[in-house]
Amino acid sequence: MSANILVVDDTPNWSKLTRDILEKRGYRVCVADSADKAMRLIEQSLPDLMILDIHLKGISGLQLCETLRRYPRTAAVPVLMLTVMKDEKHKVEGLTSGADDYLTKPFGADELAARVMALLRRSQLTQKPGEHEYRVGDLLLNVDRRTVLI
Repeated sequence: MSANILVVDDTPNWSKLTRDILEKRGYRVCVADSADKAMRLIEQSLPDLMILDIHLKGISGLQLCETLRRYPRTAAVPVLMLTVMKDEKHKVEGLTSGADDYLTKPFGADELAARVMALLRRSQLTQKPGEHEYRVGDLLLNVDRRTVLI
């Protein structure tokens, strides 16, 4: 089964390039141009991995990452920061905000694909086997954890 990836980038050329690279490698990709749109997409369907730019309309990718890490439903979803911010300070901020990896633009297609594959591989190793979630309207039922979220 192919992984679902959410790309959050407000620059159409970068989001299209990222989507094209990943779709050519068999991933299913959704794109959001703001944190608000990303959150709406996440509510509908939890991605297997998220790629965030730091500079977004509204709240930044750093703030979005911090928010995602606070909620049990999204806390374990791997996050790759993909941004033009190249200095060490920004890399440290990205990783400190909760990102699992950091890649700067411009990037090579093969490097992006390899980092995505590595993050997905690591997340599959930490997933609990047999965990099943079901969504009904605003309710999220996790049978194995015996939890219901609204």
